[in-house]
Amino acid sequence: MVNELKTIAENVKSEFFPLTLEKEKPSSSRIAEWRQLVASERKRILESLLSNVTQLSDKDGCRYLQNNEKNTIILAEQIHDFQIAHEHDMEPELTDFYEFVCHELDFILEDMERFYPCYFDYDIPIPYTLALKKRDALFDSYRGINELVCYADKDAVLWDIILKPIAHYLNDFQRPITFHTINYYHLLLRALSRLDASDTLPEAESRIHDVLIAYNFNDPDYIRHFTRLISSVAGIFTKVKDRLEKLYWFRKEVRQHPIKTEMLLLPDRPSPADLLTTWLDEEIRYWEARKDFSLPVAVPGEGYLESARKIRLVMSVAELGAVIRLLHKLGAIKDSNFMDVLRVVAESCTTTGAEEISVKSLHAKAYRTKNDPIAARSLRKMLLRWADFLNSEQPVSK
Repeated sequence: MVNELKTIAENVKSEFFPLTLEKEKPSSSRIAEWRQLVASERKRILESLLSNVTQLSDKDGCRYLQNNEKNTIILAEQIHDFQIAHEHDMEPELTDFYEFVCHELDFILEDMERFYPCYFDYDIPIPYTLALKKRDALFDSYRGINELVCYADKDAVLWDIILKPIAHYLNDFQRPITFHTINYYHLLLRALSRLDASDTLPEAESRIHDVLIAYNFNDPDYIRHFTRLISSVAGIFTKVKDRLEKLYWFRKEVRQHPIKTEMLLLPDRPSPADLLTTWLDEEIRYWEARKDFSLPVAVPGEGYLESARKIRLVMSVAELGAVIRLLHKLGAIKDSNFMDVLRVVAESCTTTGAEEISVKSLHAKAYRTKNDPIAARSLRKMLLRWADFLNSEQPVSK
């Protein structure tokens, strides 16, 4: 893959290498020439990116763009690290020049993100100078919701869960942060700042939860906070029937809540809708069982074993979960709620070594192949065996 940063990188290492420049003290005209070189290279790099990515396949285009993205970040961080190490003994003109180079590299990254968001790697840390720029924009959004926060005295814990991680970053902006995280927080705060600060307290809290669920704010502290809130509301009702009715209502609201699928605070965790639905399902099953304790126990009849019998599968829980995830991802399973699908599978199947399957275990292991090469290899072998079997079957003659 072509390294579009090669010219700038070679010049940084030779022509205007920091230690060399400290000894030679280049003239102002020479530094101006270097500025022009870097600026023209930035323009050429963008044109090359736009031209080359469109001519490559999706896979090669993604690899090409991400390689250049990483090269840009590495170079920007190398220059910045040198600046920090020599900030007290560097000539002001050289300091300005290196800052200029870093800003030009930042512009290249911003162009990559703007023109090719589908290929851009959002899960790597932002270089310092670009993080500083994005931090300023984030701080403006953070400051914009102060008026709304004044109306949240009753649920200060909720605002603390939302704002504390952002405040930590704003107070210590040298802390590494990824493109994904800072972009997510910026969009979340912008959505929260649009809420009507004149709402009454209950309305304000309800609208805050609407935004958090819509923007897939799946912070574990928030999920715990929301489940405690549901428990306290449902706990007002002394009759099991009334409590169940309230839990049913919460589940319906969560399931039907519109969400922005492209937004997710923690990509490795399920959405808050899935997490809350799972918790509500377990809570509902518990209270339904409590309600049924007073009913006569049915004696299993002749057909009982047939209805209770499960499908016995010769595969592990991880393999079963991965297969169901693939079918759901490819659209072979129409149910939109993945947790509901896993629940049905867990209740109706057994696997090798597991007569009873936990929904949580099935969900966790369904994603295991993403990060576990051994699990991925095992699944691949199983799928290849299936494919070989289909290929070996002869068509039935009529």
